[in-house]
Amino acid sequence: MNNLYQNSNRYKFIEKLKERTGYYLACIDIVNFKNINEKHCFYNGDVILSQLISRIESLSSLNCPVSVCRYENDIMMIMIDTTCEHTVFSLLDKIVEHSYKYDVSFRCGYKKIDTFQKIEHFLESIIYVIKYKRYIVEKTIDETHKLNEDIEKYFAIKQDVIINNKENFQLVYQPKIANKDKSIHSCEVLSRWCHPEIGQSMPDEFLPIIKHVDKEIEFDLIIFEKACQELSNEAALTEIFSINICIKSMLYEQFAAKIIKYVEKYNMNAENITIEILEDICEYDQVELSRNIEILSEYGFRISIDDFGTGYSSYCRLAALDFTEVKIPREFLLLDNYFSIKKNRQILSGIVSMCKALNCKIVIEGVETQENVRLAEDLGIDYIQGYYYSKPLPKEAYIHFIQNYTA
Repeated sequence: MNNLYQNSNRYKFIEKLKERTGYYLACIDIVNFKNINEKHCFYNGDVILSQLISRIESLSSLNCPVSVCRYENDIMMIMIDTTCEHTVFSLLDKIVEHSYKYDVSFRCGYKKIDTFQKIEHFLESIIYVIKYKRYIVEKTIDETHKLNEDIEKYFAIKQDVIINNKENFQLVYQPKIANKDKSIHSCEVLSRWCHPEIGQSMPDEFLPIIKHVDKEIEFDLIIFEKACQELSNEAALTEIFSINICIKSMLYEQFAAKIIKYVEKYNMNAENITIEILEDICEYDQVELSRNIEILSEYGFRISIDDFGTGYSSYCRLAALDFTEVKIPREFLLLDNYFSIKKNRQILSGIVSMCKALNCKIVIEGVETQENVRLAEDLGIDYIQGYYYSKPLPKEAYIHFIQNYTA
């Protein structure tokens, strides 16, 4: 059993791919494989993998020879020796519709390989691309499971960051409303990737690509400079703004110096800029982070801890670092159970009281309803951000919003 798998480890498999062209390369990802392992123990996770490999192996006697490799813990890579796309559909359908030990679902994607470059592109991008929700198989494989477009997008975004191409990264602005008098206090600068041929991508799509290719610092610098340039050239835009910076950038020794250089280059006032630190890793050098925050604070920047109360953000971070603002995420507003809402209100009240005692401003984002606004008012939160007032807008639309807004 599983001779196909045992005789084709990752490196041998890749070499086999490079020996020829004119076949389909498919990828099957077990959805929530980590959760299955944690719930049913690693042995049972391996049972599913074994069943999956056996199923592929049993189908290899079809007119299209098949080679398989366990490419990552939860990903199978399959070379299907055919030029007929319908045969690929049929094979993948038979794999995902099979009955397995546990109720599992799969993500599937495939691409025709006819050049060496396509192999290289496929192997580099596949682990990221296949994780898209769009590739989850519900009933049958169809054309939406072609990987071509997303692989092309992956490399286009990667290239834009590498060459510091600011043109395809566009800024959008979302207002922050002062709770006290409902005036526009400032805005958060956000980004979109807009390619003339491929189309637009939202941050939840392109930021994982940037992280996957280890270009977060380069991206943060691109967006920060673009924000300074755009805001300095447009008097109608607000002077006060906040911008997201990932924790990795804040740990980069030269990061503070670089963004200070941009502020001076475009004659910006650092006191009008809030750095919203996005925490996406658990362990980091607290000393280096503190040093950069101290440099930025002394220069005049305001520092905000984003998504407070979720992920790795904690009271320890707030105590150890010099923050002037705390941002409460929309997750606190999404609860619909009576008891959860009641408990949530008590938690928020505690966060607000603590922040006021520390002389920190409080922003709540994701505000979409009148009830959300009323909660922010009752709690005494300083600033409100969300679709109730406005979605993130391109520059011209945001200027129009400012000019026509009434409190």
